[in-house]
Amino acid sequence: MFGRAVPGNNVSDYMMLGLGDMAIPSMLLALVLCFDHRKSRDSTTALDFQSSKGFNYFWYALCGYAVGLVTALAAGILTRSPQPALLYLVPCTLGPVIILSWMKRELTELWEGSVEAIGVSYGLNGDNLPSPQQAIALLKSRNIRKIRIFEPYPAVLNALHGSGISVVIGTRNEDLQSLSSDPSTATRWVETNIIPHSSSVNIACISAGNELFPGELAQYIPGAMQNLDTALKASNLGVPVSTAISMATLSKTYPPSQARTELHLLLWGHVPQGLFSPDAAPIMKQVTTFLQSRNYPLLVNAYTYFPHVSNPNEFSLDYALFQDTATPVTDGSLVYKNLFDATVDAVHAALERAGGANVEVVVSETGWPTKGGVDASVENAAIYNNNLVRHVSSGQGTPRRPGKGIKTYIFALFNEDLKAEGVERNWGLYYPDMTQVYHVDFETVAGGNGGGGGVTYTGPGGLAPPKKVNVS
Repeated sequence: MFGRAVPGNNVSDYMMLGLGDMAIPSMLLALVLCFDHRKSRDSTTALDFQSSKGFNYFWYALCGYAVGLVTALAAGILTRSPQPALLYLVPCTLGPVIILSWMKRELTELWEGSVEAIGVSYGLNGDNLPSPQQAIALLKSRNIRKIRIFEPYPAVLNALHGSGISVVIGTRNEDLQSLSSDPSTATRWVETNIIPHSSSVNIACISAGNELFPGELAQYIPGAMQNLDTALKASNLGVPVSTAISMATLSKTYPPSQARTELHLLLWGHVPQGLFSPDAAPIMKQVTTFLQSRNYPLLVNAYTYFPHVSNPNEFSLDYALFQDTATPVTDGSLVYKNLFDATVDAVHAALERAGGANVEVVVSETGWPTKGGVDASVENAAIYNNNLVRHVSSGQGTPRRPGKGIKTYIFALFNEDLKAEGVERNWGLYYPDMTQVYHVDFETVAGGNGGGGGVTYTGPGGLAPPKKVNVS
């Protein structure tokens, strides 16, 4: 009860706040607190930390609730008549949440409850692909809210306007030298490719090049990252800057007398021995320092297919496909049940040794081909990607980083016919005519109504292979 003005002995001198006046706003507060917790957890490991750090929605909603209470009390005192408190509490509590989520371009995610752990790499290396407008409509229909593009294609960025889909935008590798040597080039790049879209597109990250190790262009990565970051900040854009590396950037010394770059020696049974290769180490030290100082992530293209086909005796098909029949690999107190986690944790270990213990890994590419090589099949691709979606969306993280979500981008959206023959043309989830190559169950994970797929999650212990996979 609250006094109308100066409480007396009569019941009419008091106003009553009902249970519903507290319970209904409290449900909203609980919802946004959970949302804040997930975004805050992901913000230290992924791409959206600038717009989602802390408990923003909760505090706005709580302050709004307090304002609503004061307003309801004031209205009762002024009118000296009963007032429905929810008339004031609902708009004061819900209003700030809606406005804030709209400003941060997270209204769709908040409304639909999407997990958004999974995105898709969208390449355009084909001469028969659908238009960007058709591709974005397809992504929205599948509740895919994150994409990666390899350069700032204007048509794709225009199609993303107002879509609610976030995008990682890459620079062309051949532009790295000029972006590194001339800050004005980086400024022009931002003015041309980012600023025209920044108010209507959720730009999650800029990637300075893709898979430049080993190669001569790698030396330009740190300078390009620095100049792009400076240009973005000068334009008041809080967009992280990173680079995408392949696993060829890493090496390992185990036993100490042997320095090898093969991934199987890097990973098998000795994940903590992950190191950047001697050629890459000086540059990756600069990159790591840059990322660590700004709390930016490192983008990693992490495939389990290639180590499996190069050494199937050490990397079994079951281990590469997240099958629960795979033999686990024990490393000290850590147990690895799949090659994906081992790969990601190898990068974590290398970052720690380079001074980047707080740099988190975003898997910017992973997938499985459907034909053109050993064990490349529709069935295996469906098993891998459905298990991948379940795994990364569960929030269980990796043995080295438990409980931290792994933002992951499946490669690729479409089969691209201008790539080299063989497996390179056959990574797509869709054919160019937008029919499915096989089904990946994005909807169930992201809070939709499901859609089959046949993958059964068995709890924290792992992921079971589907007995029947929908590949229609």
